[in-house]
Amino acid sequence: MLALVTATMLLAPNVRATTMIYVDGSAVGPTHDGLTWCTAYRNPQTALNVAVAGQTIRVADGTYTPDPTGLSDPRDTTFRLKTGVVLEGGYAGCGASDPDARDLVLHESALSGDLNGDDVPDFAGREDNTYHVVICDGVDTTGVIDGFTITGGNASAIDPGRDVGGGMYIVNGACTVNRCTFHDNLGGHSEPSTSCCCEHPSQGCEPAECEARVCAIDPSC
Repeated sequence: MLALVTATMLLAPNVRATTMIYVDGSAVGPTHDGLTWCTAYRNPQTALNVAVAGQTIRVADGTYTPDPTGLSDPRDTTFRLKTGVVLEGGYAGCGASDPDARDLVLHESALSGDLNGDDVPDFAGREDNTYHVVICDGVDTTGVIDGFTITGGNASAIDPGRDVGGGMYIVNGACTVNRCTFHDNLGGHSEPSTSCCCEHPSQGCEPAECEARVCAIDPSC
C-alpha cells in the first residue's frame, strides 16, 4: 500500500516537476495550477513564487500588476526575478489556435506598477504606483526576463533603494534582460536611463538589451 501511494504521488501533476510554467490572465480554469495554458496561473508573481532553477515561465498577452496583499506598504510589491528561472512574455495563450505562438507586438505582455489603474499622461496619478515594477536582487545571468513591456514604476521615494529603478531595480547581481521595452517609469535622483531602467546599467541593463523611453526624473526627490 505504501509503495502504491508513493508511486501515485510521484505521478501526480506538480508544477515543480515540469520545466514549463504557464501564466495567462484569461485562463479559463477552473483550476489554476500553471501546468497548461488554460489552467495557467493568472499572475506572473504567482509563478515566480513557486518557480525553481531550470524552469521557464511563459506569459500570455495582457497587462499584469504585482499583488500587494499583506505588505505594510503596498508600493513595495514587485515582480522578483530568480537565479536560473527564465521569464518570457509575448505568447498567444489560452483560446488561441496555437497558444505557444509568440509575437512580442501582436501578443504584448506588460508588467505594470499601476496598482490602482489610474495612470494618466504626464506622470499624473502615480502616487500609488509600485517603487519597482521588477526587482533583480542577488540574481546572476541565468535569471532572465525576455519580451516584456515594463511600465508604471515610480521610484520617487527619498530613502535609498526606492529612488532609482522605477522600471527595474538591479542590485547585487547581473540578471539578463532581453527584448524588453521600458516606458512611462518615474525615477529619482539619477539619469533617466538609470532611474527608469535599473540602478546599475553596467549590471545587466545595457542599451542593446532594452529600450528606455518616455521616462522622467522627479525633481522633488
